[in-house]
Amino acid sequence: MTDKEKLIINLIKYREKFADHGDDIIIKTYSPIITKVSFKNDSIDISSKLKGWNLLTGVVTVQFENVLNYVTFMMILGVVVMTTPIFLLDDKINSPIVPVSIIIILIVIIWTALFYLHYNIRYENIKNRVIEWTK
Repeated sequence: MTDKEKLIINLIKYREKFADHGDDIIIKTYSPIITKVSFKNDSIDISSKLKGWNLLTGVVTVQFENVLNYVTFMMILGVVVMTTPIFLLDDKINSPIVPVSIIIILIVIIWTALFYLHYNIRYENIKNRVIEWTK
């Protein structure tokens, strides 16, 4: 029995949604992660992407391996946008916009970290199941 057949049997057994496209199997979970398993040249390549309209990348679809780069760039951009009013109000440091900006930045950082960890755990879980099922 080939690795691909083992994977398909387990996907059916555990009622996972998947599509068979020649040498590739696309696994669709209830989370926004879509995993592609490629069986080429006696090797197994596992890659995933995060669909758009999720709580981490917004409307953008991103390869999961690149999510951390995308999120880091967006966070730096967000910090620059949120801190610009603080620097423009040098003489008005007691303005309520300063603590509000800092609180918003902290909330966005915590939000992003939590959802990145959430999706990363799901990605690693799917990846480990595929590895275990193809042994």
